[in-house]
Amino acid sequence: MRLFGIPIRIHVSWLFIFILLVYTLARGYFSDRLPDSPPLTVWMVGTAATILLFLSVLLHELSHSLVARGFGLPVSGITLFLFGGVSQLTKEPDSPDLELKMAAAGPAASLILMAAFLAVLRLAGPALPAPLQEIFFYLAVINGMLAAFNLLPGFPLDGGRILRALLWKRSGNLTRATRTAAAAGRSLATFLVFMGIFIILTSDLFSGLWMVVIGLFLQQAAQGSYHQIMMKDSLQGLPVSQLMVTDFISVPPDGSLTAMVEDYIYRHHHDTFPVVENSRLVGMVSVSRLKKVPRENWPSTRVEDIMEKETGPLTVSSTQGVDSALKIMLQEGWGLLPVVDDSALVGIVTRGDIMHLIKIKSDLQA
Repeated sequence: MRLFGIPIRIHVSWLFIFILLVYTLARGYFSDRLPDSPPLTVWMVGTAATILLFLSVLLHELSHSLVARGFGLPVSGITLFLFGGVSQLTKEPDSPDLELKMAAAGPAASLILMAAFLAVLRLAGPALPAPLQEIFFYLAVINGMLAAFNLLPGFPLDGGRILRALLWKRSGNLTRATRTAAAAGRSLATFLVFMGIFIILTSDLFSGLWMVVIGLFLQQAAQGSYHQIMMKDSLQGLPVSQLMVTDFISVPPDGSLTAMVEDYIYRHHHDTFPVVENSRLVGMVSVSRLKKVPRENWPSTRVEDIMEKETGPLTVSSTQGVDSALKIMLQEGWGLLPVVDDSALVGIVTRGDIMHLIKIKSDLQA
């Protein structure tokens, strides 16, 4: 669906946590809070509380997205998944002040929801049926917990983003601020994992296991977010001309797939090749396309029969940024990309060379 023009998606993993949470609330929490209610009522209360909880998560993420869009950052959508939700921006904030406002918007929304549910309980609580009182109390508590957890100073949690914004504003160095915030996120993740193991060994298997899973997820997210920033920083302002190879290997369009495998793939160890005829780029051929052809048909199938012919959008010029080339390669699953100036193939840029450059710059900045 769409809210305020922003696409809202549900990942398949969300169904798992939805069912698990309904079961846990109905068989555990609300059964204890409503001991005199019939089972059907308890299950209905558990289902309603779960739906409202995810609506709260959605409002939390929506607040991030609306603030971002209000400051001109495009938002591609919001996805609800196993661990809650995530807002997807096509561009990162370009100032620490904007990062701070965006990061604070989510916890602020959760705290407002907590206050709203508590206000309803205080003003109208005695007049409400007991199941409704319990739902509002649960939502007040869970929104408070959601705000508190997200404010923990570990990137990429909201608190970690706030920490990064403050460090970024103080030092003026986004990469250094991200490295510190990501390190805090990894430390927090390690703490959660060890706490989860301790809880598993001493008391509650389910709660401990859940904490371990969250810790591992946070560890991966912190590392991945830092790598993304490092990639962006390493490639910032670097034109393709500085990294492209002019002495490249190309394949002819009329050669057989058998010849391509034996003379090019096995010999030069690339998974993608430009197809060139009379010094002109006519297509691109990759191992992934080759694998779709049965092996017994390789001798009778020509390269031009399986190559990607519409290469216009899948090329870069020598003046374009290396980050643009990498984005196309990742989207297409290619190991290299042709560089075309004025309709002439002037070189190639490889994913391996780009990643090697990123590693070198990362090592020098460590």
